[in-house]
Amino acid sequence: MNPNCIHSCDEVKYEGDIPKRWGNLSAQEMVHRFWAGTIAGTYVGHGETYLSPDDILWWSKGGILKGQSPPRLAFLRQVLEDGPAEGIEPVDKWQNPE
Repeated sequence: MNPNCIHSCDEVKYEGDIPKRWGNLSAQEMVHRFWAGTIAGTYVGHGETYLSPDDILWWSKGGILKGQSPPRLAFLRQVLEDGPAEGIEPVDKWQNPE
């Protein structure tokens, strides 16, 4: 990846269990979307929308993460950090035309 060219993909939906289509991804799907963003040369943001007794969703108020994607994303981060120091080349060159 070119460190001088930053792309982000913030809205990949949320890991959670609310009935809205944008808030009920599984942890596996959330991590898959991070991987897809990574190999496309973008940064992806994490958020959760699990129902709780106090009716507070993490993505709007913060608090304790309840999902399973954070430890999976930590593993993905470790894999990337253990990789080549220059990073990986994006699969989708359209994201970073040369």
